[in-house]
Amino acid sequence: MFAIHSENNNLQIYIANFDQILLWAGILFFLATALTGSYLWSFSKNFYYNEVGANKNESLPKKFSILEIQLPFRKTYFEKILQNLSSKTNQIILKSLQADYFFMPFAYGMLLFFLWYFLVKSNNWDLLGIKYLLNRTLNLIWYFPLVAYLLDVFENQFIKKLLIRMEVLKKEKAIGKEEKEEKEAAIKKSIGIFRFRILIVSCLKWLLVFVSTILIVTCLFVQLFF
Repeated sequence: MFAIHSENNNLQIYIANFDQILLWAGILFFLATALTGSYLWSFSKNFYYNEVGANKNESLPKKFSILEIQLPFRKTYFEKILQNLSSKTNQIILKSLQADYFFMPFAYGMLLFFLWYFLVKSNNWDLLGIKYLLNRTLNLIWYFPLVAYLLDVFENQFIKKLLIRMEVLKKEKAIGKEEKEEKEAAIKKSIGIFRFRILIVSCLKWLLVFVSTILIVTCLFVQLFF
Protein backbone atom coordinates (compact mmCIF):
# COMPACT_ATOMS: atom_id res chain seq x y z
CA MET A 1 0.00 0.00 0.00
CA PHE A 2 1.31 3.44 -0.93
CA ALA A 3 -0.17 6.61 0.55
CA ILE A 4 0.19 10.31 -0.27
CA HIS A 5 -0.95 12.66 2.51
CA SER A 6 -1.87 16.33 2.26
CA GLU A 7 -1.85 18.18 5.59
CA ASN A 8 -3.84 21.16 4.27
CA ASN A 9 -7.08 19.40 3.33
CA ASN A 10 -6.48 15.95 4.86
CA LEU A 11 -6.48 14.38 1.37
CA GLN A 12 -5.13 10.83 1.19
CA ILE A 13 -4.41 8.83 -1.95
CA TYR A 14 -3.91 5.08 -1.61
CA ILE A 15 -2.43 2.85 -4.29
CA ALA A 16 -2.80 -0.83 -3.48
CA ASN A 17 0.24 -3.05 -4.16
CA PHE A 18 2.28 -0.05 -5.27
CA ASP A 19 5.51 -1.99 -4.72
CA GLN A 20 4.34 -4.66 -7.18
CA ILE A 21 3.54 -2.00 -9.77
CA LEU A 22 7.09 -0.67 -9.43
CA LEU A 23 8.55 -4.17 -9.62
CA TRP A 24 6.70 -5.04 -12.83
CA ALA A 25 7.56 -1.66 -14.33
CA GLY A 26 11.22 -2.39 -13.57
CA ILE A 27 10.98 -5.84 -15.17
CA LEU A 28 9.28 -4.46 -18.31
CA PHE A 29 11.90 -1.74 -18.59
CA PHE A 30 14.60 -4.40 -18.16
CA LEU A 31 13.21 -6.32 -21.16
CA ALA A 32 12.98 -3.09 -23.17
CA THR A 33 16.57 -2.29 -22.18
CA ALA A 34 17.74 -5.66 -23.50
CA LEU A 35 15.84 -5.14 -26.76
CA THR A 36 17.01 -1.58 -27.45
CA GLY A 37 20.49 -2.45 -26.16
CA SER A 38 20.86 -5.23 -28.72
CA TYR A 39 19.90 -2.78 -31.47
CA LEU A 40 22.39 -0.26 -30.13
CA TRP A 41 25.10 -2.92 -29.94
CA SER A 42 24.58 -3.79 -33.61
CA PHE A 43 26.29 -0.52 -34.58
CA SER A 44 29.53 -1.53 -32.84
CA LYS A 45 30.45 -4.13 -35.50
CA ASN A 46 31.23 -1.21 -37.84
CA PHE A 47 33.46 0.75 -35.43
CA TYR A 48 36.84 0.82 -37.20
CA TYR A 49 39.54 3.43 -37.60
CA ASN A 50 42.32 3.37 -40.18
CA GLU A 51 45.85 2.70 -38.96
CA VAL A 52 48.88 3.28 -41.14
CA GLY A 53 50.64 0.00 -41.83
CA ALA A 54 54.35 -0.77 -42.28
CA ASN A 55 54.00 0.58 -45.77
CA LYS A 56 52.88 4.20 -45.31
CA ASN A 57 50.63 3.94 -48.34
CA GLU A 58 48.81 1.03 -46.71
CA SER A 59 45.87 1.55 -44.34
CA LEU A 60 44.78 -1.18 -41.93
CA PRO A 61 41.30 -1.17 -40.32
CA LYS A 62 41.44 -1.43 -36.52
CA LYS A 63 38.45 -2.22 -34.30
CA PHE A 64 37.57 0.03 -31.37
CA SER A 65 34.82 0.15 -28.77
CA ILE A 66 32.41 3.01 -28.15
CA LEU A 67 33.60 2.90 -24.52
CA GLU A 68 36.99 4.09 -25.75
CA ILE A 69 35.20 7.20 -27.01
CA GLN A 70 33.03 7.58 -23.91
CA LEU A 71 35.89 6.98 -21.47
CA PRO A 72 38.97 8.44 -23.18
CA PHE A 73 41.50 7.79 -20.41
CA ARG A 74 44.32 7.28 -22.91
CA LYS A 75 44.79 10.65 -24.60
CA THR A 76 47.09 9.47 -27.41
CA TYR A 77 44.83 6.53 -28.29
CA PHE A 78 41.77 8.81 -28.25
CA GLU A 79 43.51 11.19 -30.65
CA LYS A 80 44.61 8.28 -32.82
CA ILE A 81 41.04 7.00 -33.21
CA LEU A 82 39.50 10.38 -33.97
CA GLN A 83 42.19 11.48 -36.41
CA ASN A 84 41.86 8.27 -38.40
CA LEU A 85 38.10 7.84 -38.53
CA SER A 86 36.61 7.60 -42.00
CA SER A 87 33.57 9.72 -42.84
CA LYS A 88 31.52 6.52 -43.07
CA THR A 89 32.47 5.39 -39.54
CA ASN A 90 31.86 8.92 -38.30
CA GLN A 91 28.30 8.76 -39.61
CA ILE A 92 27.75 5.32 -38.07
CA ILE A 93 28.81 6.63 -34.65
CA LEU A 94 26.45 9.60 -35.03
CA LYS A 95 23.61 7.18 -35.87
CA SER A 96 24.46 5.07 -32.82
CA LEU A 97 24.24 8.21 -30.67
CA GLN A 98 20.75 8.81 -32.06
CA ALA A 99 19.81 5.19 -31.29
CA ASP A 100 21.12 5.68 -27.75
CA TYR A 101 18.24 8.07 -27.08
CA PHE A 102 15.84 5.12 -27.48
CA PHE A 103 17.95 3.01 -25.11
CA MET A 104 18.51 5.53 -22.31
CA PRO A 105 14.90 6.00 -21.06
CA PHE A 106 14.52 2.25 -20.54
CA ALA A 107 17.97 1.68 -19.00
CA TYR A 108 17.75 4.52 -16.49
CA GLY A 109 14.02 3.99 -15.99
CA MET A 110 14.76 0.38 -15.03
CA LEU A 111 17.26 1.48 -12.38
CA LEU A 112 14.85 4.13 -11.10
CA PHE A 113 11.89 1.74 -10.78
CA PHE A 114 13.98 -0.88 -8.97
CA LEU A 115 15.32 1.74 -6.56
CA TRP A 116 11.77 2.97 -5.91
CA TYR A 117 10.62 -0.62 -5.41
CA PHE A 118 13.21 -1.27 -2.73
CA LEU A 119 12.58 2.15 -1.18
CA VAL A 120 8.91 1.28 -0.72
CA LYS A 121 9.73 -2.24 0.52
CA SER A 122 12.39 -0.98 2.92
CA ASN A 123 9.84 1.21 4.69
CA ASN A 124 8.24 -2.04 5.93
CA TRP A 125 11.51 -3.60 7.09
CA ASP A 126 12.59 -3.78 10.71
CA LEU A 127 14.99 -0.87 10.43
CA LEU A 128 17.92 -2.34 12.30
CA GLY A 129 21.55 -2.67 11.24
CA ILE A 130 22.10 -3.00 7.50
CA LYS A 131 18.38 -2.61 6.76
CA TYR A 132 18.36 0.79 8.42
CA LEU A 133 21.47 1.79 6.49
CA LEU A 134 19.95 0.67 3.18
CA ASN A 135 16.70 2.51 3.87
CA ARG A 136 18.56 5.73 4.64
CA THR A 137 20.75 5.31 1.55
CA LEU A 138 17.73 4.70 -0.69
CA ASN A 139 16.09 7.86 0.60
CA LEU A 140 19.24 9.81 -0.20
CA ILE A 141 20.15 8.51 -3.68
CA TRP A 142 16.94 7.25 -5.33
CA TYR A 143 17.30 10.02 -7.95
CA PHE A 144 20.80 8.94 -9.11
CA PRO A 145 19.47 7.31 -12.36
CA LEU A 146 17.81 10.61 -13.32
CA VAL A 147 21.09 12.49 -12.89
CA ALA A 148 22.95 9.76 -14.82
CA TYR A 149 20.37 10.09 -17.63
CA LEU A 150 21.04 13.83 -17.85
CA LEU A 151 24.81 13.26 -17.85
CA ASP A 152 24.43 10.70 -20.64
CA VAL A 153 22.62 13.28 -22.76
CA PHE A 154 25.48 15.75 -22.20
CA GLU A 155 28.01 13.03 -23.03
CA ASN A 156 26.29 12.25 -26.33
CA GLN A 157 26.09 15.92 -27.23
CA PHE A 158 29.81 16.42 -26.57
CA ILE A 159 30.73 13.38 -28.67
CA LYS A 160 28.42 14.51 -31.49
CA LYS A 161 29.88 18.02 -31.53
CA LEU A 162 33.42 16.64 -31.51
CA LEU A 163 32.76 14.26 -34.41
CA ILE A 164 31.14 17.01 -36.49
CA ARG A 165 34.00 19.36 -35.64
CA MET A 166 36.58 16.75 -36.67
CA GLU A 167 34.79 16.13 -39.96
CA VAL A 168 34.84 19.86 -40.76
CA LEU A 169 38.51 20.25 -39.85
CA LYS A 170 39.55 17.21 -41.90
CA LYS A 171 37.83 18.61 -44.99
CA GLU A 172 39.55 21.98 -44.68
CA LYS A 173 42.29 22.39 -47.25
CA ALA A 174 45.76 23.21 -45.93
CA ILE A 175 48.39 24.45 -48.35
CA GLY A 176 51.96 24.64 -47.19
CA LYS A 177 53.68 23.56 -44.02
CA GLU A 178 52.42 26.43 -41.87
CA GLU A 179 48.75 25.88 -42.71
CA LYS A 180 49.11 22.13 -42.15
CA GLU A 181 50.63 22.77 -38.73
CA GLU A 182 47.78 25.16 -37.85
CA LYS A 183 45.22 22.58 -38.96
CA GLU A 184 46.93 19.87 -36.90
CA ALA A 185 47.02 22.18 -33.87
CA ALA A 186 43.31 23.00 -34.28
CA ILE A 187 42.44 19.30 -34.45
CA LYS A 188 44.45 18.49 -31.31
CA LYS A 189 42.97 21.47 -29.46
CA SER A 190 39.40 20.39 -30.27
CA ILE A 191 40.15 16.83 -29.21
CA GLY A 192 41.73 18.01 -25.96
CA ILE A 193 38.82 20.28 -25.00
CA PHE A 194 36.08 17.75 -25.77
CA ARG A 195 38.05 14.85 -24.28
CA PHE A 196 38.08 16.62 -20.92
CA ARG A 197 34.33 17.33 -21.06
CA ILE A 198 33.44 13.81 -22.18
CA LEU A 199 35.66 12.23 -19.53
CA ILE A 200 34.16 14.28 -16.69
CA VAL A 201 30.47 13.66 -17.51
CA SER A 202 31.08 10.01 -18.46
CA CYS A 203 32.96 9.20 -15.24
CA LEU A 204 30.20 10.80 -13.17
CA LYS A 205 27.54 8.95 -15.16
CA TRP A 206 29.16 5.54 -14.73
CA LEU A 207 29.79 6.21 -11.03
CA LEU A 208 26.08 6.91 -10.45
CA VAL A 209 25.09 3.84 -12.48
CA PHE A 210 27.55 1.67 -10.54
CA VAL A 211 26.33 2.93 -7.15
CA SER A 212 22.67 2.46 -8.15
CA THR A 213 23.30 -1.08 -9.42
CA ILE A 214 25.28 -2.12 -6.35
CA LEU A 215 22.54 -0.75 -4.09
CA ILE A 216 19.82 -2.65 -6.00
CA VAL A 217 21.77 -5.93 -5.83
CA THR A 218 22.47 -5.40 -2.11
CA CYS A 219 18.79 -4.69 -1.38
CA LEU A 220 17.78 -7.81 -3.32
CA PHE A 221 20.24 -9.93 -1.32
CA VAL A 222 19.03 -8.49 2.01
CA GLN A 223 15.37 -8.98 1.07
CA LEU A 224 15.95 -12.63 0.09
CA PHE A 225 18.22 -13.74 2.92
CA PHE A 226 17.60 -11.48 5.95
